[in-house]
Amino acid sequence: MIFKNTKSYLVHGILLGCFATSYMTSSVLMENKMLFVAIFLLFWAINRFKSIKDKKAFTKIMILGIFIGYFLNFLFLYGGQIDYQYSVEQQAEQEINENAAILVLPTYPKFYEPKTWKHIISNSPNYSKIQKKIFSPFILYKYKKIYKKAGLDPSTQIAKEFENTIKKSWKNNDGNLYIAYLNQKPLLEEQIIKAIQGGATNIGIINILLDQSDQWFQIQERVEKVRFYNYNAHVFYNNPFWEEEDLKQALVKKIEDATKEKKKSKVGVLLVGSGYTDRANINVKEADKQQIAFARDIKNHLMLRGYENKKTKMAFLNSNQYSIKRSMSEILDQGISELVVAPIYIPFDNLYSTIIIPEQVEKIEIPSSIKVNYVSGWNTHPDFMKAVYRKLDDIYNEKSPMTK
Repeated sequence: MIFKNTKSYLVHGILLGCFATSYMTSSVLMENKMLFVAIFLLFWAINRFKSIKDKKAFTKIMILGIFIGYFLNFLFLYGGQIDYQYSVEQQAEQEINENAAILVLPTYPKFYEPKTWKHIISNSPNYSKIQKKIFSPFILYKYKKIYKKAGLDPSTQIAKEFENTIKKSWKNNDGNLYIAYLNQKPLLEEQIIKAIQGGATNIGIINILLDQSDQWFQIQERVEKVRFYNYNAHVFYNNPFWEEEDLKQALVKKIEDATKEKKKSKVGVLLVGSGYTDRANINVKEADKQQIAFARDIKNHLMLRGYENKKTKMAFLNSNQYSIKRSMSEILDQGISELVVAPIYIPFDNLYSTIIIPEQVEKIEIPSSIKVNYVSGWNTHPDFMKAVYRKLDDIYNEKSPMTK
């Protein structure tokens, strides 16, 4: 049966889908208004449903409208990406064969607000490109709840401190060092062009991450769009940090600093990696192996300092096989008086180190007698900075292990 008011019902379904999705994604100030409108439309649909004989046809029309509303909303959320195309006719101002380094810093938006939506969606791990488009409202709703608890994400401020430290302390900084971000100014593409305009023909990119994560491959995709080969420039990528001994020492020192118990044999250590689900791009599965190798070396260093083998475990935030719950249970079964939780893949403190990982740990029933301490990101730890300086020097002197 086709209703006389089919168009009206379809429009109401679309509006219901739009406002329900808007509630999930809107700012904290607007969400109550969106929820009110969505509930109003839902009550209208329920009352109309009671008075209509052909309830099956009415339900189909409303569901169709809701799906259309959802579709329109996620197109709005994910559309309008920044245009990263540059003219291939642009030439370097100086014909000088010179090296340049670009540090790509991983940060999350400081606030949850409309202008940061695309940044949040783009940097969400464990989703393919098509999944990020389809599930964008649910991704934003997840992070909105996290921002409500966190207030601010600290990574942007720490990145600025990191940037200032590098610029002041790196001895070879003669203007050929560029700082870039993926989804905020200054953008990676802009810095590549700026380096070329400054006369650089050999550009090394250092991604400030532990492993070959999804961001590693995002960078390569974005760089290819610049078409740097049209400028007679060569771009290469420095290997990630998981093999850096200085970085391992930095984390070991942070764990020791967080340990208050004098007898280290009574301390449990949980090393938390990111991990990737089956939904993730197959290319990033190698990151799991790199995180495991890094954690194994950390564990060996800790054992030399008095921590026990069976009380030091690895867990993945996004894994059922090596979950935080499972690893925590194994540690607690060994009998400990203190627990130190150390995220091994987070360079700067962010929502994961301050909110998400502690929440996962707190879900486990831990005896009140056991004190839990959390280790921060590497931030500007001196040993971490040594590893960064060494990679910069390698690029400057063309000695870097690199991937093309």
